[in-house]
Amino acid sequence: MIETKGMTKVFGNLVAVDNLDMKVKKGAIQGFVGPNGAGKTTTIKMLVGSLRCTSGVAFINGFPAGSKEARKLIGYSPERPPFYSDMTAEDYLIYMARLSGLKSDEAGNRTADLLDWLELTEFSDSKVGGFSAGMKQRMGLAQALVNHPELIILDEPTANLDPTGRMLIIDKLKELNNEHNMTILISSHILPELEQLINAVTLIHKGKSVIEGSMDQVKDGFKQDRYRINTSDNQKVIGLLKAKSYTQEIWLDKNGHIHITCGDAEALQNDCMDIIAKHKLRLRTFDEEMIRLDDIYSQSLEIGGEQREVVVVRQHGVAAGPQEARVPHAEQTEQHRHVDGRLGGVEVLVHRAETAEHLTEPLGPDRDHQRQADRGAQRVAAADPFPETEHVGQVDPELGDRARVRR
Repeated sequence: MIETKGMTKVFGNLVAVDNLDMKVKKGAIQGFVGPNGAGKTTTIKMLVGSLRCTSGVAFINGFPAGSKEARKLIGYSPERPPFYSDMTAEDYLIYMARLSGLKSDEAGNRTADLLDWLELTEFSDSKVGGFSAGMKQRMGLAQALVNHPELIILDEPTANLDPTGRMLIIDKLKELNNEHNMTILISSHILPELEQLINAVTLIHKGKSVIEGSMDQVKDGFKQDRYRINTSDNQKVIGLLKAKSYTQEIWLDKNGHIHITCGDAEALQNDCMDIIAKHKLRLRTFDEEMIRLDDIYSQSLEIGGEQREVVVVRQHGVAAGPQEARVPHAEQTEQHRHVDGRLGGVEVLVHRAETAEHLTEPLGPDRDHQRQADRGAQRVAAADPFPETEHVGQVDPELGDRARVRR
């Protein structure tokens, strides 16, 4: 459904998207993730046609991105959907439907259906400006669906929502995919939540693709042979296991549970049973840790969204490798002492990981300009209701530099 080849966007001296090759299969729910400034929003705006590539190409179901044929297939909602605050929910959706080329009766029927589906019917005559954050996100999804798209592109659709609002959006997206085979490209920083929804992922950093594939394929590539153990005396167990030849990394988390990466799971299980029996301990937990999307993210980029501690265990002067202590910044000093004490004679080195560099896409002079730009992107993403018109090279001062004047 989506394919880019060498797609690049340059703003002055900043390369926001750098030779990006990306594919999204038809019917997929694909996550689009990366740190702030990675180029996600710029990529999305090129896909919907509100920005042009500096070089390279992008296609939507075989049609060039930004073409009338491609825009007819797309529904788009930005991170903070801009609305005309003095319009009612019904009037706004009818307006967007008419911009997308729907006739008057069809626009009214489609609006009524979407308001009902998203549980907004009782607010149809209310002005959008008074809506809560959750209601505005639902309105953003409604306008993205108003033109019966085959593909919807959503930028942070659950940002700033409470758990109830987030689950409603997630459930509706699953329904769209399951019942209508709709392709969904969704950008989000809430990785545990995103993992519940997606079946494929693209991860970018500094404008370049780092990982892409189905979730099963990606997780297989990060199989970690890591186990979690909890007993009635974890200090004794970690002291006995750290000397085993198969132990690659071993540490205690803030809850005192043992985490071990090893090269021989069967030997680890046998040794644990022997230790439990010999020292008359209670085994509370022994399970394999499943690789998670946030683990893949951290390992792929070798960065953290916030400062974190990396614990390196050295045995006989050889570093076993870094591991994240997974503690908040405020607890780091205390956790350092806690881990060091429990490891006894093992030398522990603690390093402060650098936070990701935050590059920001150039914006207009104020927030209102950015809202105008996002509104322009929504308009451009809609199908062209005026087939006799053409794009020319002038900039529309009302919409900002994201949209072009029609003639």
